[in-house]
Amino acid sequence: MNGLVPLTLTAARKSLPGVSVTAAMLFAVASAFGQSAPHVHGTGTLNLAIEGNTLILELVAPASDIVGFEHPPASSNDRQAVLNAAQTLKDGELLFRLPNEAGCDLKEAEVETGLLQGDDHSHSEPDEDHAEFHAHYRFQCSDPDELHYIDVDYFSKFPNAHELETRTITPAGQNAAELTPHASRLKL
Repeated sequence: MNGLVPLTLTAARKSLPGVSVTAAMLFAVASAFGQSAPHVHGTGTLNLAIEGNTLILELVAPASDIVGFEHPPASSNDRQAVLNAAQTLKDGELLFRLPNEAGCDLKEAEVETGLLQGDDHSHSEPDEDHAEFHAHYRFQCSDPDELHYIDVDYFSKFPNAHELETRTITPAGQNAAELTPHASRLKL
């Protein structure tokens, strides 16, 4: 056994009546893996859940990994760097290369950061010492059984990032893995 607490998506949905399947899936991933890991520069987290034809990804990364700083934008160049990073993060098909055989289409992508407070992209509170980016993606896949891996291009887009701690819940079970710039294929 991998030491993870078993949790089914059905149980998560039952414990949260009225919550969408998507929200229940993210709740299940976060609950199963204890989403309270400390903020570490160079290290982000990638949570993944597959249920039916839906693939959900949640990426959380320190702002220093994404834009090189965590303070509120001090200049127009800083602000533009944050906006550019948010746009890159929003392109889930650019960051996550899925097998063509799975027939997955990005249906929803959302990026949040305290660095864009007062902007349409932000729904989180700013923390001047430890700002983060949160990105959520929902893909619909015509053949999710073909999702054997995901090539994660995150490191090529954000060179300050050194590691992604991944946590997955799939029909095959729960797993955790570490991705790096030299080992960025997530095997499912």
